Amino acid sequence: MSTSKSKNNHNNTHDLKELQYNDLYKNNDRPLNDLRKQHKSFVLWVCAGLFVLALILAITLKIPNYVTIPVVIENQGETREMSFSHDVRVLKNYIGLGDSIVVGDQLCLITSPEIKSLISQIVKAEQKLQSLVQLDSIQLESTLLGLQEEQTAKYALIKAIQTERKAALSAFKSEQLALKASADYTTILFQKNHTLYRKGVISQVEFLTVKRNYQQVLAQRDVLMKNHLQNMQSYELQIERINESLVPIRNQETATTLNYEIKIKKLYQAIEIARHELELQYGNVEIDGNSLILKAQKDGVITYRSSGQSRLISGQILYRAEYSREKLFAKGFLNSEIIGQIETNMIGKINFESLPSYQWGILKGRIHTISLSTDNEGRYAFTATIKNTNPKVYRRLRNGQSGNMSVIIDSKTLIGYLTVSFKKNTSML
Repeated sequence: MSTSKSKNNHNNTHDLKELQYNDLYKNNDRPLNDLRKQHKSFVLWVCAGLFVLALILAITLKIPNYVTIPVVIENQGETREMSFSHDVRVLKNYIGLGDSIVVGDQLCLITSPEIKSLISQIVKAEQKLQSLVQLDSIQLESTLLGLQEEQTAKYALIKAIQTERKAALSAFKSEQLALKASADYTTILFQKNHTLYRKGVISQVEFLTVKRNYQQVLAQRDVLMKNHLQNMQSYELQIERINESLVPIRNQETATTLNYEIKIKKLYQAIEIARHELELQYGNVEIDGNSLILKAQKDGVITYRSSGQSRLISGQILYRAEYSREKLFAKGFLNSEIIGQIETNMIGKINFESLPSYQWGILKGRIHTISLSTDNEGRYAFTATIKNTNPKVYRRLRNGQSGNMSVIIDSKTLIGYLTVSFKKNTSML
């Protein structure tokens, strides 16, 4: 009976529609599907995709090959060390190590007995010069004014003589003209009476009277000319003597002015010599009381400065400055293994041991020269110009500072490197 009952239930279930069949089970009562095949398929597809991606990268992505070369920083520009031939006392420092400087920047304030002596020479010469300008110039002007007045008076006397000579010449010409008319008339009268006397028309007494008158007129004309010439000569002599008396006055004027200029020139020379001595010993300076302010002569960077010392002994370096830092370069050596792989104009990255790249960054350099011959150790020297791509690092560079320059000598894909490695290994068989 139970068997027949179960068969009936089975038939009832079989006759149910699909929707009714699905609704017979609760969600929790549904059987689990086997997901292993789906998971395996997904993993296989992911692995295939990764393989294809890796293959594409191995074929297309190029990996640079670096060679790292030790280098040392050098500078072709001017380096100036400030030290002195005597002890000095540093009163104040205006700059610090690594500071950039431009022309005229104040560096430090120093003093010493030698400095005070030179400054004293300059101050005394400047005081004398000031006194000469203020006092002697007044005396010079007074002397020159007196000489000029004396010359003016003599020039006025010459002008008066010239005026008198002109009046005398005018009077002479008037008298000469009157005597000429009288002489002409007397000459004609004498010639006529002489003819009449020869013909016996007039007596000898009458002729002699006319002759005496004629001779008197000629004598008057000669006396007039003689007196005129003497007067003109007298005027010229007076003017000449006055001009001669002007010569010592002019000479005194010239000598007075020249002496004044010589005194000023000597004082200027004394000041210039003392200042030149300061420049020779201390460079570009400014006087501050009995001390000197040292100033930068060119644009550059302070690479050394004495610290914690208020007194420097003779020869001790106060500071060192590098000028023309655009001439900084890196110098290194290439061995025979890589010399054929390095060429000029290659770009490299330079990092420094004292300035870690993770903190300070790097600088870029360009291979500039490569030696054609080796040194005693079989190395090829090379130089690389340094670009100021990182001012924070660039301004801290010093002569002799060591670092490493990484240069890309090749770029290959992973397949390329594997091929090279394979060729290398097969060539050794």
